[in-house]
Amino acid sequence: MLPIKGSAVRSAVLIVVFFCAMLAAAQTPYDPNRIREEKEAKYDLVFWYEEADMTVFFQEAAAEYEALTGKRVKLCEKESTSFPEDIYDASIADGEFPDLYLSGSEISEKAYLYGISEKESIPLYFETVVFVYHGKQLAQKPESLDELLQDTVENGLPEGVSTALEWNVADGFYDYPFFADVITYDFSAEESALAKDSESYRQRAAFFEALAAATRLDEQTVTDEGVLQDFNEGSCLCALISSDDLADVTAEDCMLTELPDLAPGIPLRSCSRQGRLYLNDFSRNKDTARDFANYLVEQKSDDLEELTGHQPVKEDAARSTQGELAYRQYQDSILVPESIHSGSFWAKFEGEVYNLWHAGVTSREP
Repeated sequence: MLPIKGSAVRSAVLIVVFFCAMLAAAQTPYDPNRIREEKEAKYDLVFWYEEADMTVFFQEAAAEYEALTGKRVKLCEKESTSFPEDIYDASIADGEFPDLYLSGSEISEKAYLYGISEKESIPLYFETVVFVYHGKQLAQKPESLDELLQDTVENGLPEGVSTALEWNVADGFYDYPFFADVITYDFSAEESALAKDSESYRQRAAFFEALAAATRLDEQTVTDEGVLQDFNEGSCLCALISSDDLADVTAEDCMLTELPDLAPGIPLRSCSRQGRLYLNDFSRNKDTARDFANYLVEQKSDDLEELTGHQPVKEDAARSTQGELAYRQYQDSILVPESIHSGSFWAKFEGEVYNLWHAGVTSREP
């Protein structure tokens, strides 16, 4: 009998090992939980967010965080009209759900009541209403909107300018500053109460009607983009815009300031809302989620304005003069309501604004 060569022995052994492995696999039952756990094990944290303009910021942050800590973050951009509900459904289902997510401050109470957030969420950036004007036409910021309107009545508008003031009157966020410090709301019975019986409210309501007559804005067609375009082109002298839009202001003579008064002794108080990081209470990775959230705020906020156009909540993270002024405006602002029933408030408030605006429109001289 011929001797068996070493290569033939190795081949025979490999064949035996292969068939043993096949037999073991065939005897192992299918376990979806084991497969899910093995898949999730590739990541230390699952993070959801809605805004596409945050993608580059989060990609950089995740890469830097992994290099720093060795922990991997799975980023998931989600398009949704019911973000909290989607997170809740995913969290109670047998599948992947976020350990941490970014959403607006307005869902704060809802997220906590759904059990998909700890009591305290972590603010990352803010949005507030700011005032811009053309420095070539106005030597200095008007002390009040009343002064601005009176001046245009007495002296007319500069050549090429068609409106003294514009803002998106169809959006309650931009109307809120006119009434922010004289409105009360009570959500105990799923209702909101507007302070319509106060003298301060009546003053502001009368002024708002006068603005409708003076500015001639059409609330059915006005948009954020339209206001910004009019200002950049110079047809609008002054504007109330979002701090998020500061990066898109191209007018060379743009001057950014904090909001003027409505009239002497009647302040115009800005409002704000926040983008917050929420730690999902269902998460098994809360320590990592909290650590990554703190990294985003404390170490990555410096890049927020440049990469996203959002203004960071962290006090010393602003990287432009505009950002610093927007931050001062934010500090003096009033946060919009965060109650689970705040939709009732906004519906009532915007309905009241609509009535005031149209009362002013009908009072215009033909």
